[in-house]
Parts: sequence; structure tokens; C-alpha cells
Amino acid sequence: AKEGQTSPDLILDRLDIQPRAEAAEATLAVRPPPPSRAAEAAGWVTVASLLLLGLLLLLRHGVLPHAHGLGATHLDPISSPISSRIFLASLGRTLRRSAGAGAGALGAAVTTMVANLSAHKRGWDDRWETFSQHAERGLAFQNDLLALVDADTAAFDAIMAAYGMPKGTDAQQAKRHQAIQDATLNAIDIPLKVAQLAHDALPLAAAMAKEGNPNSVTDAGVGAMCLRTAVMGAVLNARINCGDLEDQAKVAEVQNICAQLVASAQSQEADILRAVDEVMAG
Repeated sequence: AKEGQTSPDLILDRLDIQPRAEAAEATLAVRPPPPSRAAEAAGWVTVASLLLLGLLLLLRHGVLPHAHGLGATHLDPISSPISSRIFLASLGRTLRRSAGAGAGALGAAVTTMVANLSAHKRGWDDRWETFSQHAERGLAFQNDLLALVDADTAAFDAIMAAYGMPKGTDAQQAKRHQAIQDATLNAIDIPLKVAQLAHDALPLAAAMAKEGNPNSVTDAGVGAMCLRTAVMGAVLNARINCGDLEDQAKVAEVQNICAQLVASAQSQEADILRAVDEVMAG
């Protein structure tokens, strides 16, 4: 480290953003200060962004105490005692059966991080409002996908509960059969929502790759890859549940939607990664 500089200072130099005295949540789309206060832009925003999705999930499920609320959490993103192993283990338990939605929320969070870093880039004061709007869109995708983590898990649990219903009489069997079909249909619809949301967030990742802070272009690429993974993972969940659905017309419709989402997501990801390569090549 240079004399008189801390590690966060060096990170900010590398990313070409301006320091900010007050710590802020990286993916919260709070509008940056006007140009007259641009010299006070975010301090530890970069590292905090990488932990935000996990903290959101852990807080949401009570693994970490809420204390003063998410916006006022005092965990140090650099020196937090949460080890990588504990963090990943807790994240895995929290996501349970919803890795697709979790991957999508992470992709949206990383993309939002790039928007915030771009808003705070030195010399880009006239673009802070545009990037703040991008950050707000990214945060909306992140929150919607995060909510679907719970919805996807609940859908799976509903299937298991339906299979556990009594079947000793004809009436019980009929009721159980209908409950299984209803739960199966819901367990198809929820992953489709995940896939559609992650797919719809890809253009934002593309904008960040092409227009965002070039020092963060690889993060835009990572965000795109996470979003594409979310699409494909959610599609797999929807397709496997189609095997238990008796409505073949609905199955055909779902399979068609899945194929279109996958093809489009893969094409968009390829375009984004090409844009990342072009920026890196200068």
C-alpha cells in the first residue's frame, strides 16, 4: 500500500471512483449526490456489494440478527468475522432448493454494483442520474428474484405435502391427486417466473458492459453469466416438474417457453461477453 493510503483507498483508485465518508449499501439504488458533492462518493461500496446477496439471504432467514435493520447493519465488509466457509454453508442452507433464483439475485446484485460504481466514476458526474436509474432497475430485479427464493422453496414443499396426504378412501385419493396436480403446476410456474425475470435482467447487464465503468466491465460479465445460469437452472426445474403434470397441452406450452428463454439468454450472454472482451481489448 502507498504511504498514507488504506486498502479501501487503493481499491477505489483501481476502480476510478471517488471516496465517500459515509458507508452505504452497495446495491441500494440511492441516488448519488449532485456534482457539487461528488468528491464524497462511496468508500467501501465495492467489497460490500459482493457480500450483499448473502447478507440479505442470511438476514431474511434469521441466520444473522436484524439489529438496526439491513440499512444500518454494522458488519465490516472487509474484516467481518464471518469466514468464507461459514458464509457459503449458511448461504447453501438458506437457498435450499432455489439455487436458480439465488443465482439470478446474485447476478442482479452484481449488475447493480456496476451501475453504482459507474455513477461514482470520476469525471462522469453528468451521468450519475442515468446510472442511478440503472441501479434502481437492478435492485428491483434483485428483490423480485430474492422473493422467489422463498416462493420456489414453498412450491416444492407443497408438492411434498400433497404426496403425504391420506389415500385410504376413494375420496381421499381424488383429493390427493388434485392437490398433487395443483402443486405441480405451481412448482412449474414459479421457476418460469424466475427464468423470465433473470432473462429480463440481461439487457441491464449488457448496458453495464457497454456503457458502465470500464474498470468494472468484468463484473458486468459475471452478472450476465449468473443471470444466464439462473435462466437455465430455473428452466431445468420447470421441465422436470412437467413430468408429473397430466395436462399435456400445458406441458407443451411450458417446454416451448423454456426453449425460447434458454436460446435468448444464451444469445444475450454471448453478446455481453463479446462486449466485455472489446472493452478489455481497449
